[in-house]
Amino acid sequence: MSVGAQSIYDQLSGKIDIIVDINGSGDFTTVQEAIDSISDNNDTWKVIFVRKGIYYEKVVLGYAKTKVILVGEDVYNTIITYDDYANKVLPGHTFSTYTFRADAPDFQAYNISFECTAGDRGQGVAFHGNGDRQILYHCRLLGNQDTYFDNIRARRYIKDCFIEGGVDYIFGFGVTLFDSCQLHTSRTSGYVTAASTPQYYEFGYIFKNCRLTTGLGVSSFSLGRPWFDWANTVFYECSEPEGLSSAGWSPWAGRENTCFYREYICFGPGSDTTSRVVFGKQLDPSRASRYITDTIFAVSNFPTYLGYDGDTAELMHIYRRFEASGYPERAVIMLKGGRDTFPEYPSENWSPVFYDDVCQVIKNNTFRMMDSINGKIHIENMLLDGTGLDGFDPEVTSYGIELDESDTTGPVISLVSDDALVSVEYPASIPGLVKMTALSRDKVNGTIYSVYFSKDSAYGDTELKMIVINYTDTVPLEPGVMEYDIRLQPGATKVSSLIIYTK
Repeated sequence: MSVGAQSIYDQLSGKIDIIVDINGSGDFTTVQEAIDSISDNNDTWKVIFVRKGIYYEKVVLGYAKTKVILVGEDVYNTIITYDDYANKVLPGHTFSTYTFRADAPDFQAYNISFECTAGDRGQGVAFHGNGDRQILYHCRLLGNQDTYFDNIRARRYIKDCFIEGGVDYIFGFGVTLFDSCQLHTSRTSGYVTAASTPQYYEFGYIFKNCRLTTGLGVSSFSLGRPWFDWANTVFYECSEPEGLSSAGWSPWAGRENTCFYREYICFGPGSDTTSRVVFGKQLDPSRASRYITDTIFAVSNFPTYLGYDGDTAELMHIYRRFEASGYPERAVIMLKGGRDTFPEYPSENWSPVFYDDVCQVIKNNTFRMMDSINGKIHIENMLLDGTGLDGFDPEVTSYGIELDESDTTGPVISLVSDDALVSVEYPASIPGLVKMTALSRDKVNGTIYSVYFSKDSAYGDTELKMIVINYTDTVPLEPGVMEYDIRLQPGATKVSSLIIYTK
């Protein structure tokens, strides 16, 4: 990266058609308004530049809004976010939970984040891709369950992106190449993929030169499980961490018997394949050379040779699965993807081409998602209502703040850092504990700071009394003694619980 004196906005001068600024200094204050202002069936690229901000909106790029380019000012601070989840919208209706839904073909996004904050309340899609020939470059897709979805008969090239989730967070029917992306699993026993590739496709999901990572405390995850029969997923020369389950992949209702799950020359502490499940295999080296964009996105990947009967059977296979679940109408809505009719197979080969005027500026002014610099974290200070905390030491993670007896709330607490992703959780009442989590940008490394809002010197007067191990063994604490030898009960192989009691 060679960052110049000019901002990204200045370097894109003359190439921007529409500016979105939540603070009112642009053409529009919402992303949806900017999209709606573009003529239908547009045949020249239109660049929408989105200023820094949190854009709480549910956005649809309609099928007729072609050749739209969305560019964020800062990938970490330009965020389109919403909080829908399946049972909030309609029972089990994942496909209405999107934050951003891109129905149109020939859509590109750069340097922007798409987020669903539903958390563990159920399925919630951050990016829902329906249109063909879509490109995402240096974007973040953030969620928990079902973060990213792509629809049938559509191709997508996703490069240098950060994709996060806990359960099936990359799922769908599309043909997508994930190139040099970071795939971040945020919960133990999670699943990266839940592909549903239609039968007879040579390619489905391809992860090439990607880095798989886990969040703090995440101990095990799976590469994927098959949402529908014939799931096709390949991890090609990817970095696999220690947290990857030795089995590699997971079964799902017998559909693993039809899936195509492969790895090819992966590396890292999780890449040992000696204990992989029988349906997770190594890619035949004779086929490795086919995993390039021109082949993956060729028309020949789609079984047009099966004619009308094959076309209908592919759609009906999906429809009947939803019908059996009691939601056939949702299959129709999902499959049409914003159109009036069902999508046809792509009719032309596709070689993805970035919009160079934008792509080069983003490339020259950002660090790649897999760059090691994104794993570093520097905390300069802690602020209380905007004022630095005297004596703050970034290596010290526990603090106490004495409040007046009449105070009902504590000060606003923040951390000063150029490279940390910071979240703050305040107590429901005081006295109480504030929890601040500072993560590196790749979310692999982090520090948790605790600040106790105290009254009557409760924080400073705390007296430790005992430690309880595995809920049964007690160890009295003695003043001034900082180290203890603890003997576990016979047969105990680990410490599953450690509780410290105070007076």
